[in-house]
Amino acid sequence: MLGRWKRLVCCLPCFLAIGCASLNPALQNPQVEVTGLSLDWASPETSSYVVELKIRNMNPMTLLFSRLDIALTAGAKTSRQSQTTRLPMVPAYGERTLSAELRLPAETSAATGPQEFTVSGQLTSASQWQQAPLPFKQRFNRLAPKLPVVALVKVRTLKTRERQEVLLSIGNPNDFPILLRRMRAEISQAGKARSLKPAVSELTVAAGQTASLSLAVDGPALSPKLKGSTVVSGEMEFASSGGRLLVPLPRSPP
Repeated sequence: MLGRWKRLVCCLPCFLAIGCASLNPALQNPQVEVTGLSLDWASPETSSYVVELKIRNMNPMTLLFSRLDIALTAGAKTSRQSQTTRLPMVPAYGERTLSAELRLPAETSAATGPQEFTVSGQLTSASQWQQAPLPFKQRFNRLAPKLPVVALVKVRTLKTRERQEVLLSIGNPNDFPILLRRMRAEISQAGKARSLKPAVSELTVAAGQTASLSLAVDGPALSPKLKGSTVVSGEMEFASSGGRLLVPLPRSPP
């Protein structure tokens, strides 16, 4: 009888080890996937892109992060960014999304055909059970939208000489329509400035087409005799399926 108890006591550590192993399965490396790249806005100088990441945690513990290092490359240009705040906490057996904005010089989005973009980087964990950084890399082919071509046709004073207006020509070189979303414009002459208001509340320019837009001078008309000193300034924002397009107004009438 005593021999049986001795054998049972000797086997007890093995039983406990097997039980603990079943309660603590091997941990799996979390996964980081680049799920999207989209153009937020483009101007003559800069293009801003948004990168979307998805993080999956297949483990029974919460996953914390201390740092994101991410890069966006197009042609010979690369934009890099590091982020240490506002990083997600991924619950056990859960997933979270993370977005980052990166900007590239405008010449990288001036290609006539699709262009290759590469998103790469790594997430550094702040959890003790996950020590190694989590790398990610993904390539995309994107066709960057072209900026509208805005020309200042003329500044004219109506016959009553009480009203003045600026005429613009807006060309859409894209294969999708663009919508004038908002604009800021002003005309100045010899130290006097007037704001400009569009004659219509909405303007859509069809794909490959050109439209005209009249801007009314808010206030008394400026002198038509000082045409050479007239300066128009401001910016137009267009909404499109390819992102927001920001275009400055031509400064001087022909």
